[in-house]
Amino acid sequence: MARTTERTVAWSELNLRGVVVQTTASATVYPSDSGITFVNTFAGDVTFTLPDVADSKGKMYLFVNADDQDLIVTSTAANIVVYGQTATTQQTSVTYSDKPGAACGLIGDGTRYLFLNFCGTEPDTLG
Repeated sequence: MARTTERTVAWSELNLRGVVVQTTASATVYPSDSGITFVNTFAGDVTFTLPDVADSKGKMYLFVNADDQDLIVTSTAANIVVYGQTATTQQTSVTYSDKPGAACGLIGDGTRYLFLNFCGTEPDTLG
């Protein structure tokens, strides 16, 4: 049976390839950071700013909170799709407040980020 549409990115291209331990209050994530797990160990709230979504087609970014601080992932526009949200209520940021072990991932498709929640609780704040 012939495939009717072609994939632009195969899951095998979304390799997990390293860990960055975040020890400052903010970090800019670059498209070349795809597959890296960012671990927050900073003794305060940390904000990770995603790259422009157009530059993140087929890219995946992972975030883990290793401390009792806020883990904030933000985008430059309202283009983060969170479970239970509609296309018209896409978010510019997601926040886990004071939740050690909170983890999430975001996959870019070129027009939006798909938010993956890896813990039992939903983010505390959607912005």
